[in-house]
Amino acid sequence: MADGLTGGSDGRDSTGERPVRILVYGADLEWATRLAARLEDTEEPLSVESTAGREDVEGRIGDDVDCLVCGNTVLDQEAGVLESVRSSSSTVPVVCCLRDGDLDPEDALEAAVADVVETPLESGRMTVLARRLRTLGAQYRQCRRGASYRSIFEELPDAVVVHDEEGNYVEMNRAVTELLGYDRADLFDHSVDEIETALDSDELEASLSSLDPGESKTAEGRNRRADGTDIPVRVSLRRLEGADDHLILATIRDLTELKDRERDLERGMDLLKRTEALANAGGWELDVETETLRWTHGAKRIYGVDDDYEPTIEDALEFYHPDDRSVVREAIDRAVEDGEPFDDTLRLVTADGVTRRVRARGEPAVEDGRTVRVRGALWDVTEREKRRRTIEASNAKLEALAEAFPDVAMVVDDAHRYLEVFAGSEAESLLAAPPTELVGDSIDDHLPSDPAAQLTDAIDTALETDSVTTVEYTLEVPAGERWFESRVAPVDGVIDGSRAAVVVARDVTDQRQTLEELRTREAHLTQAQAVANLGSWYKDIPSDVIHWSDEVYEIFGAEVVDGPIDHGVFMNYVHPDDRDFVDRRWEAAKRGEPYELEHRIVTDDGETRWVRQNAELEFDGGEPTGAIGVVQDVTDRKEYERRLETQNEQLDVLNRLIRHDMRNQMNVIDGYAAILEERLPKAKPVALQIRSVADDLISVTEDIRAANRLIRDGEESRPVRIRRVVDDAIESVCDDFPEFECRCTVEVDADLWITGSDAVQLAVENVIENAIEHNDAPTPAVEISGDVHPDDDAVVVRIEDNGPGIPPSERELIVGARERSQLDHTSGLGLWIVNWIVSSVGGDLSFETREERGTIVTLRFPRAEAPDAEVTQ
Repeated sequence: MADGLTGGSDGRDSTGERPVRILVYGADLEWATRLAARLEDTEEPLSVESTAGREDVEGRIGDDVDCLVCGNTVLDQEAGVLESVRSSSSTVPVVCCLRDGDLDPEDALEAAVADVVETPLESGRMTVLARRLRTLGAQYRQCRRGASYRSIFEELPDAVVVHDEEGNYVEMNRAVTELLGYDRADLFDHSVDEIETALDSDELEASLSSLDPGESKTAEGRNRRADGTDIPVRVSLRRLEGADDHLILATIRDLTELKDRERDLERGMDLLKRTEALANAGGWELDVETETLRWTHGAKRIYGVDDDYEPTIEDALEFYHPDDRSVVREAIDRAVEDGEPFDDTLRLVTADGVTRRVRARGEPAVEDGRTVRVRGALWDVTEREKRRRTIEASNAKLEALAEAFPDVAMVVDDAHRYLEVFAGSEAESLLAAPPTELVGDSIDDHLPSDPAAQLTDAIDTALETDSVTTVEYTLEVPAGERWFESRVAPVDGVIDGSRAAVVVARDVTDQRQTLEELRTREAHLTQAQAVANLGSWYKDIPSDVIHWSDEVYEIFGAEVVDGPIDHGVFMNYVHPDDRDFVDRRWEAAKRGEPYELEHRIVTDDGETRWVRQNAELEFDGGEPTGAIGVVQDVTDRKEYERRLETQNEQLDVLNRLIRHDMRNQMNVIDGYAAILEERLPKAKPVALQIRSVADDLISVTEDIRAANRLIRDGEESRPVRIRRVVDDAIESVCDDFPEFECRCTVEVDADLWITGSDAVQLAVENVIENAIEHNDAPTPAVEISGDVHPDDDAVVVRIEDNGPGIPPSERELIVGARERSQLDHTSGLGLWIVNWIVSSVGGDLSFETREERGTIVTLRFPRAEAPDAEVTQ
């Protein structure tokens, strides 16, 4: 290696931490190499390298060196080396080895070195030196890590505070002051109960004091800003553990936009349903039913077993210290039987016989009141508790925040390398790789080119402009293809000799999908309103603010304006004769009555239109607060109703003329024809023809009269036994045609019921009568069958005859298959009456031609259930 550089092992120790990195520098490379070798021979976990190159020292300080060991020449002849070291990192510890008593140790300490050691060093003193170097290096590494933690805490996008049980603020990040609008110093003069307005001080104190160390809770409330306004917030609370168990870590989320969006969705389409879950994942899982135990890779590493090792419950218990096995067994039993979680620190003996202290945590999963599995996590805390003692409070806060925080936080240097990665167990699936694999690698090593370019550009911009930047991108991660919003903020100062930035990545996939669905549904709603000529409106009643959709402006013939209107503008469009009516209905609606009405409006062009309005009002404490309504242009319907009413009046007059005047006149004609037949024998054929025509017309008026009575004046539809209807119809027709001798065959189930009325018998009589009256077969016959249609559960009655058949043109007219012309004629009203009656009960009429000869008339009726009285009989 250049400049005589030599190196030791760079492997990690059993805890997963890299050994403390020591660099020995001396103008005498042989001295430096010999000292490095002796340090590596000690039992301390050190990675020692040596060099005589000044440039090598200057290039590596602040990057991969935790402690520098040098000779006394750096204090006099090579004083520039120490100055370069301090310019790269003012805090890296320097230990000076004094040789031959050249300098006074106090002079060395005044030069800002961490310690001085006089040489030569015998074996015992070398061990002490190695332990001292390890301690200094570990403290330096922890200080750098703590700086990263504090930078992340300060730059988090969410507001985070630390306060005591009484609500006095202890610490807060910049986002808190931005959210609440206070200066940091002013906010320290307030307490939580002064900021939180949804809970009184007693409720708040009870809520905070109920938290156990390490316990988390999420609540919603309202915070008062410096300007006096209140904002809705969601607060995630966690009581810290250990020495800081009197402190509460609170993450505050502003819910203003979410609450606004929820109100909009509830008023219009109820699109959005809000969910949130917070859970801890562990390194082991016990299936209670199968008694199957599963360990993750990390758990197997702690136990000291291979990855293919398959543990059992008894095997796992044997790994614990004999005095702790009962504690583990009882904790598992309580979790299974009582659903009680546990969190214990225990002694564990690994497969290699090494005793470690571990923290074991378990959480039961209960379904239908029964524990089905227990999940947990396992931490090796043997060395970690010692190393982090000096910064325990800071680390506890940030570790709790990382576990409870749903986002991913990273510290990245200006070369786009991951320096630190923080992700809770729930959030690890949002990383491209596990945190341990990311640290030290470049962003380009793990992300595809497009998202990598977007993220690195944002980092460069943040570092160049010294400002916060935001970027969105898609990324394929273990959780699937997700959308991320990353906020990038520069870190003050340098980390390991480089500028760095904090990146907080948030999964916004659900939010984007919800917004896209909302846009789509809003587009569909706008299109549907245009097609249906239907508009919507919303009114805030206390402020008299009304919002119209574009379709309302179209209906009112008004030009679309930006912003809301008021009640006065709306009333200007209401027809003057309808304004009192509309006002009365609106005032009644504000008292709780329905708001459904039709009234006239006058458009900007002076056109009078009819509209229908329907609205639902919202009330708070009995007072109306808002209304959501729709308005529809019903001008065409009103005009149609007016024409229909006129036509009905005309038809009533015509019906009376046919039933009364025409019948009376036909009776007169029949009377005169009878006189003519009696007095003029030669005119008898003509008289008979006149009397026949008169009888036919009188019969037509009787049919019209009967149909009108049964259809318009009859009772409502009800269950009717169709076999009884058919039998009565045959009996009635046979009375009128005795020569037919009732040659009818009937195959209709006696328990078959339809939805109909008394008019149905008249319809069946007309079909049978038509089949007999026009039948020219030598042996006229009629076959009647009835059954349930297999496709639509309707009752189908088929009446077949062997007559000449009904002309196709007449069939089409009767069923409405084509319009009638002046050249079209039919054989009578019988089949028309059949069609009217069948249609009036929700059925339909159709015709077929028999293969041999004749016609098949099909009557289709809605099927009905037999009345209870009939079933009982």
